[in-house]
Amino acid sequence: MSVFSSFQQTTNTTPLLSFKACRLQHFKVCFKSSRKNPTHHTNRTKTVNKNTASSNMSESKPFSFIGEVVESAVIKAPLSFVWHFIKLHEFDKFWSAISKAEHVKGTSDETDIVRWTYKDGDVIELKQDEHSTLEHFITFSVINAEPKLPYSSVVNTIRLWAVTSGEFAGTTFVRWSAKFSNDADLGVIEDAKYKRQDALKDLSKAAEKMLAEERK
Repeated sequence: MSVFSSFQQTTNTTPLLSFKACRLQHFKVCFKSSRKNPTHHTNRTKTVNKNTASSNMSESKPFSFIGEVVESAVIKAPLSFVWHFIKLHEFDKFWSAISKAEHVKGTSDETDIVRWTYKDGDVIELKQDEHSTLEHFITFSVINAEPKLPYSSVVNTIRLWAVTSGEFAGTTFVRWSAKFSNDADLGVIEDAKYKRQDALKDLSKAAEKMLAEERK
């Protein structure tokens, strides 16, 4: 007799368990087995997780990031009054932290370099990267500093928008962002945040004072 006919005879004469019955029988076997040692699988899982976590911690490296500070303000003065102060060599006219802002002599005619001397004695030199009188923004970066900065670079952008409707119509929205290199720590980021907040407060006072004098 061939194998195929033997299989046919078996299937015809021996009743098979239904699929549901097989699954039920399998479940009972597994359930009994798990009750004999209910914590075996859980303990094994915890051990693997601890080992994995330990391995990940030992292989982890300090992460690097580009820190960005973004500060903004609504100034109660038209855009033209605020934009009047957004010139690197005139920041000392509104920012109380700066004692002197001046162009650096002897540099290329195609590059605007400005030196800021702070009241605490720090000095930085800035390169103007972009300046748009149409879109009302300025971008500048630090190229030199005394004392030396604890990070490689920072790029600043100050942008203005005129508020034309609503309860703040006639005012100006100002956004100052600063992107730092990945070697700037959290202390640098926090310090930059508060300095820009103070600068925007001073800018607001200067622009509003200018507007008040204009209305006299």
